Amino acid sequence: RALLAMGADRAILVTGEDQGLDSNAVARTLAAVVAAEKPDLVVMGKQTVDGDSNQVGQLLAGYLGWPQATFLAQIRLAADGKSALCTREVDAGVEEKRVRLPAVLTVDLRIIGKKAVRAEGVAPADAEWDEGPRYASLKGIMAAKKKEI
Repeated sequence: RALLAMGADRAILVTGEDQGLDSNAVARTLAAVVAAEKPDLVVMGKQTVDGDSNQVGQLLAGYLGWPQATFLAQIRLAADGKSALCTREVDAGVEEKRVRLPAVLTVDLRIIGKKAVRAEGVAPADAEWDEGPRYASLKGIMAAKKKEI
């Protein structure tokens, strides 16, 4: 509900038993959700807080047969909606790759930077937001209670 309160249009709840969940099971479950929903882009964190395994994004891309970009600090969607310019930090500096869509992207904590995410033609080039945590408004929290999951 927190994401709905911050502006997500809808949510899908997938439940499971903790004992039966591993990276493979989660990736296969997400692949089924992606097959049903048919999104152009899957964006996820780079690793879980419990297993710290950094495998689900890569497994998901493999099961879907989609390209992937990992550990991203910036994402810029092309105006035509057919690709994304992905930037990540590497030992030698910064690496940029263009990925065709649909794709699976995993993000690093740097993604919350003021200009980390861009969609050409959607937001002004100088648009910024505050760094740090984002909180839902009271109006958003009340509206989220009425949204279906």
